[in-house]
Amino acid sequence: MGIGIWRDWTSYRGFRNLPPRDRNLVFYSETHQDWHHLQPLIDVLVGPLGRTVCHVTSEPAVALPPAGPGLHAFRLRSTALCTWLFQTLQADVMVLTMLDLQNFQLKRSLHPVHYCYVFHSMGSTHMVDHENSYDHYESLLCEGLAPADLRHVMRARAEQAAPRRRAHRAARPDVGPAIDPARVR
Repeated sequence: MGIGIWRDWTSYRGFRNLPPRDRNLVFYSETHQDWHHLQPLIDVLVGPLGRTVCHVTSEPAVALPPAGPGLHAFRLRSTALCTWLFQTLQADVMVLTMLDLQNFQLKRSLHPVHYCYVFHSMGSTHMVDHENSYDHYESLLCEGLAPADLRHVMRARAEQAAPRRRAHRAARPDVGPAIDPARVR
C-alpha cells in the first residue's frame, strides 16, 4: 500500500511540476478501456498539430502509453489524490470519457477549465445515463455523423432546452465547430 501511495504522489508532483504550457490540455482515462477512444485524438494533437498533451489515468495494471515528444503520461489511482488533482486542476481543457463529472467523487476544478466529454458507447443518452450526467461539461464530442452520434447530439440539445439545464457545445473532433441541429435534420 505504501508503495502505491508513493507512486501516486510522484505522478501527482510530476504533473504539477510541468510548465503550465505543457499541462494545458489534459486527457483523463479511468481504465485502459478508455484509451482506444482517446488515443486517436491525442495522436492528431501530438502529431500533425504539434500540441503537448498530458494523459492522466487511474488504470492500475496496464502500462502507460509510451512517452514521446508532446506526450506526458501519469498514473494516479482513484484515491483522494486523484480527487485533489481534479479539484485543483489548472489547465485550459480537460477531455474525459467519464460520465457524471461533479455528481460523485470527481469534481470540477476550482479554476476555470473547459471540460469535454467524449462519447464512447452506443447506448442512448436518455435511456442509459443519469438525467444530469452531462450537466458539467462545456463540450460533447462525438465521432462523426453516424445515426448513433446524431442521437447523442439531438438528445443533448433537447435536454439543454429544458428549464434549469446547462447548454453544451456538440462537436465532431475532425471538424471542430459545433453541430447545428437544424443542419442535421
